[in-house]
Amino acid sequence: MAFYDYHVHSCFSEDSNAPMVDMVQAGIEKGLAEMCFCDHVDFGYTDPGFAFLCDVEKQQEEIAFCQQKYDGQITIKKGLEIGLQPHVLQQYEDFLPQYEFDFILASMHTCQQKDIHTGAYFAGKTAKDAYCDYFDSFLTCLKQFKNYNCLGHLDILKRYGNHIKEPDYEVYQEGLEAVLKQVIVDGKGIEVNTSGFRHGKGAPYPSYAILKRYKELGGEMITTGSDAHTPQDLAIHFSQTYAALKEIGFCYVCTFLNRKPYMHKI
Repeated sequence: MAFYDYHVHSCFSEDSNAPMVDMVQAGIEKGLAEMCFCDHVDFGYTDPGFAFLCDVEKQQEEIAFCQQKYDGQITIKKGLEIGLQPHVLQQYEDFLPQYEFDFILASMHTCQQKDIHTGAYFAGKTAKDAYCDYFDSFLTCLKQFKNYNCLGHLDILKRYGNHIKEPDYEVYQEGLEAVLKQVIVDGKGIEVNTSGFRHGKGAPYPSYAILKRYKELGGEMITTGSDAHTPQDLAIHFSQTYAALKEIGFCYVCTFLNRKPYMHKI
């Protein structure tokens, strides 16, 4: 079975020190058919410890170098992971057309202009409010912004259980399903991010229950990504994830070229 890792970071992301060539070599060693570098550009990111502003010009030069160096061994695509917030959407509309991308992954790392990773967003919130506000903000962005291909790690809040415990699905179901329906209506997709296994969650982001609901609502477009920031994390838990997707009822995973989707049978 061919595997496609569509969420790979390199040293062009603030939170990775991995040279791109090391990531590509690991992809070849692990037998990947295709990988897409989605380094961070996160306008308005509120953690002062990270400047999530990838030098896209240099990143794409390095991707072009790797494409030539490893031609015939693996397919490498040009991507970006952007961080959505309602007040920065116009910045992305102005920024993205300056470059040619194969794939844009839209995630949310900051909500209500407060950082999720550090826990600032969760301060003073109940679990219900934290989750419902998060998906409401996501939906607000998606109603205005269409210049993306897939949503990244959709239920990433559960990663931060040290800040707040994940509530029952029913608590945030309405808001989450509104996001999924908007994705489907707009002809976009969601990623299956296997870093959840690395974080000890025993499942990807989003959970299998959410993936099943996405399928029930008519969702078909999915990408698979490890969210790897180091070579050893590339394509982590892909075998079991692809098997689980097939069991849920998905027949294809998606790759992109020049922002156009291509479906590959699982």
